[in-house]
Amino acid sequence: MEPDIYTSITELAAVYETLNERLESDPCTTDAYQVCCQQTYRDAYAALQAMPVEPIALRLIAEGISDRVLTRLRDLIRKNIHICETRKEFFRQVDFCDLCRLQEDYLFAGKRTSLLNDRKEIGEYPYPTEREREELLRENRAALNELDNERAAYRRGNAGWIGRDYYTAINEMSRFSASVLDSYFPVEKKTITVVPTTMESADQPTEFKSISPDEIFRSRMFDKFRELEKRLIKSGDLGEELHWQAKHKNNKPDIKRLVAFLAGLIDHDYFLPNRDTSIKRFFEERYRIPIGQNFERRRREPLMKIYRTIFYDLPF
Repeated sequence: MEPDIYTSITELAAVYETLNERLESDPCTTDAYQVCCQQTYRDAYAALQAMPVEPIALRLIAEGISDRVLTRLRDLIRKNIHICETRKEFFRQVDFCDLCRLQEDYLFAGKRTSLLNDRKEIGEYPYPTEREREELLRENRAALNELDNERAAYRRGNAGWIGRDYYTAINEMSRFSASVLDSYFPVEKKTITVVPTTMESADQPTEFKSISPDEIFRSRMFDKFRELEKRLIKSGDLGEELHWQAKHKNNKPDIKRLVAFLAGLIDHDYFLPNRDTSIKRFFEERYRIPIGQNFERRRREPLMKIYRTIFYDLPF
C-alpha cells in the first residue's frame, strides 16, 4: 500500500535530518572508521533515490494540499546543500581509493599475519616426522587460501560503495531536488531591509568568506593568542603548519581538547561578544579540523570548569 503524502514527506525529512547530522560531524579521515560514515551515506543515498521529490510535488498539486507541508523538508535540503558546500574542503581530504584497502586490512590482515606466524612455527618446530609437518603446512595453506578468497569476495561486494564519493552524489541530488521543488512551488522573493547590528544570529545568511582575526578578537588579544599557539606547537597539540594534532588513544582527533582551549580563551575575554559562529569557523579554517556542534554553548560550558586542569601550563 502506498504511504500517504504526509508519511512520505516525514520519512524523507527524517533521512535528511540524519544525513545532515552525520555530514556535520564527519571527521573526514581516511581510516577504517570512515567506512561507518560511508555506510550511512550509502543507505541515505539509496533512501533518497527511492523517494524522489517530484512525485511528492505532483501528489500535493493533485490533492490540492498546500506546499507549506514541505517547509521543514525544504529547509533540511537547503541545509544539506549548505553543509556540502561549506565543508567540501574537509570532504576532499578523504582518499576513497584507499578506504577499501584499509577496511580489508582491518578485517583480514590480523588473521593473515597469525596464519603466517603459524606457518613459520610449523617450519621450525622439530616434529617427529616430516609427514606431520607437511600435513600441518597443507592445512595452513588451505586456511590462507580461504582467507584470501574471503577478502577477494569482500572486495567484490563492498569496494563499490566504500570507495564512492557520496559527498558529491548527495550534493548533486539535493540540488536537483531543490530545483524540482522550486519549479513546482516557486519561493516568493521578499524585500529585506538590512538593519545594522553587532549581534550575530543563526538566522542571518552564512557568508563564505574567511573570518579575519579582527572580526572576533579584542584589541591586542590576537597577539597574545599567537603566543599561546607557540606553546601548543611545543606541546604537540598543534603542528608547525597549524594543523590540530591532539588525538585520542584511538587516533581520532581530540575535538574536546580544542574546545576546552577555546573555552579558556572565552573565559579570559579574548573574543568580542556574540561571535560564536565566526569563532567556530575561524578555528575550523585555521586548524583544518571540523568542530561542528561541539562548540555549542551547552557543550562547551562544562569545559569552562576544567580547561585550567587540561591546559594547566598555558598563561591565558
